[in-house]
Amino acid sequence: MKDLAEVASEWELHKWLKEPERWLTRQIKAGRIRARKVGPKWLMTDDDVAYALEVFANRPAPAAAQATTQPADPAADPADDTAVDVPSIAISAASRRRRLTQVAAS
Repeated sequence: MKDLAEVASEWELHKWLKEPERWLTRQIKAGRIRARKVGPKWLMTDDDVAYALEVFANRPAPAAAQATTQPADPAADPADDTAVDVPSIAISAASRRRRLTQVAAS
């Protein structure tokens, strides 16, 4: 079993995080990774470390998940017959929604 200081050192978290042990503790308390609390210390087994590495691995989203996402802006959906063409240059999403509401009301 390794304490969080050993895990942080092994992962070289100090290069990217100001307080790597504290970050690991927050991840454990949030339920994202597994560990065991023995007295005042959190300890991780090799399986816990492997699980954490798997959890935080960067992977592209599955193709099915990408295909089912809806556009955030209704005007951006070309298949939608009710979409209104609102110029989106230099305005925020909230402003575009406001303009869509104004156009739809008139």
